Amino acid sequence: MIPGLILRGVGGAYWVHEADGRVTAAKPRGIFRRRRLSPLPGDRVFCTESGDDDFPYTIEEIAERRNALVRPPVANLERCFITVALADPAPDFELVDKLGIICRVHNIEPLIIWTKTDLAPEELAGHRLQYTASGWPQYESSLEQQPVASLEAEIDGHLVSFAGASGTGKSTLTNALLGEEVMAAGEISEKLGRGRHTTRHVELFRSGRGWIADTPGFSQLELDQLGILPEETIQGYPEFEHYAPACRFPGCRHIQEPDCAVRQAVADRPELIPRYDRYTLFRELLEAEEPWLLRRRRGQLPPPGLPLSSNRF
Repeated sequence: MIPGLILRGVGGAYWVHEADGRVTAAKPRGIFRRRRLSPLPGDRVFCTESGDDDFPYTIEEIAERRNALVRPPVANLERCFITVALADPAPDFELVDKLGIICRVHNIEPLIIWTKTDLAPEELAGHRLQYTASGWPQYESSLEQQPVASLEAEIDGHLVSFAGASGTGKSTLTNALLGEEVMAAGEISEKLGRGRHTTRHVELFRSGRGWIADTPGFSQLELDQLGILPEETIQGYPEFEHYAPACRFPGCRHIQEPDCAVRQAVADRPELIPRYDRYTLFRELLEAEEPWLLRRRRGQLPPPGLPLSSNRF
């Protein structure tokens, strides 16, 4: 069978990138529909020749997934670059933390890129300090200097995505990594036969030995709509996870319980207070939801059983 990577899927048709760089249209076997399993951009797949001139390949198997998001529909994301502007727009730290929770719950590594640092350089140190204890990599970007080389190293061999509020520089950074002419609106892709950024579908773009996923709507995701459970909230706060095992009670919520190691750490380290306040906000919001409803909303796609063998792609 022919291994490949799904770059885009629209209306039941998929475009598969082969090891030699060719992009070929494909359709999945009917068995996927009967199993209520949809291939996704980012899926590693195995195809056979179909004999159909319009769709030369048939998708026979989907490799085991690292993760699968329903909204946006994408599989196997490894890293997410969360862009935060220092000004215009002002930083939205609730959004940053929400994206961090979503990433960690779905086995995606979050990284923070502080953009427009030239507009409010005096605020950068304080903002960075909030996230230092999380251990997440942090980068800086301005009009004069963009961390292209550093981001290229983070992308190398990985599937990544950008997320953040509108106007924070996601497109600017993506263009810098891919080349302005590649992302220019209205340009026709020779391989995919359509204009760039003319639809709102997820699509993968090659960047060195890695891939950048254009994932519209990532920043509009809500924790309850994704079915994030209250006890999973702390996964977006690794600095608190570090202290949690020392809490007196195994099921400690880290909000009002006595002898809570997390609360004690926050009391001892004032720089943790802003993130802790947002942790309690998100946890209490999710606790107000019905647990069964959150689990139903999760909608986690079942991973196919084929083991993923990276050297075949």
